[in-house]
Amino acid sequence: MTLNIITSHKDGLILASDRRTLSRLIHPELSFKHYVGVFYDGFQKVNILKPPHNFVGFVMFGNGAVELDILIEDFGKLLPDQRLSISDYAQRLNDFLIEGLAEKNLPEHVDVSGHSSNIAIAGFDDNDSRCKVFTISPEKKSQPTNLIDGAVATKTGGDTRFVKAGSMYYFRKLFDDLRQKHLNVSKMGMRLSQNEIQILKNLSRGGNIQPFLTFSMMMDMAKVTIEQTAREQVKNDEFPLVGEEIDLLTITPKAGSKFVIHDFEHEGLLKLADSNKHHMFLECCAVKAYIQIHFGIEKPLPKGFIKYPQDDIYTCPKCSTKYDLSPMYDMLLDSFSEPDDED
Repeated sequence: MTLNIITSHKDGLILASDRRTLSRLIHPELSFKHYVGVFYDGFQKVNILKPPHNFVGFVMFGNGAVELDILIEDFGKLLPDQRLSISDYAQRLNDFLIEGLAEKNLPEHVDVSGHSSNIAIAGFDDNDSRCKVFTISPEKKSQPTNLIDGAVATKTGGDTRFVKAGSMYYFRKLFDDLRQKHLNVSKMGMRLSQNEIQILKNLSRGGNIQPFLTFSMMMDMAKVTIEQTAREQVKNDEFPLVGEEIDLLTITPKAGSKFVIHDFEHEGLLKLADSNKHHMFLECCAVKAYIQIHFGIEKPLPKGFIKYPQDDIYTCPKCSTKYDLSPMYDMLLDSFSEPDDED
């Protein structure tokens, strides 16, 4: 899962997404209902193509295990040398994925079958200042859907439960910052800009500030909303499906795509999220058990979780059936390259 934000503005497009993913691992030889849920940060969900195809950006959200950077790199090799329309990129990517699903020849580590994987394709056509945003769901074999078509709008995808709380946090922050700036410039005999004055008035009255937000303000709003959404999940004791690490991309009709926030140093590196909700899940007699896994550091036991048993045996509280968890745990440890990750 994820949270992404796509915002159109008169000056361009803003594409932002967090970098957290939940890996659900199932042991192939165990017959009982189970999975291992482990949260990772560093999972890139925003990507771009090389020129002349750099006027389009891609964002992934949903429950699918899609390595978008690998996917887009392979897709880019199939494109012609000239720039295409945004609808053409969307259709070609949709066909590429559907064909890959049918022939089971998608790039390694890419799995969009049986999941609610969605990819948004956003950008500008040549000599056109109106943005276009399409979404595709390849496992449904549906045609690309146009979301915006030049309108000034914001679209969100993924885990959007706390988006409103995140955006309200940004409005309060903006109000406080502008009020403090007003006090500072007044001492120097200066005034805020007319745009800033209008934003301050509308914020104090509860009015709409969207038409007055600058491009840089919209970027800051996307960043703050995702970060605050991540904090709201922790505060509300939710599964931390949205992380505070962010990719933020801008696309303009003249300059094309540009990463404003992107951790190039750790690109492609997945690391365990600092969460106490890494877990094993078992179900027996309609009893759902979330068994906490510790990774080196003892963490608080979340509400509704039980500790991993020292003897590796989980016993159903209703029928007393015993389940050996050691194959799942060994599989989990084998997936870690760093020995310090082990319990």
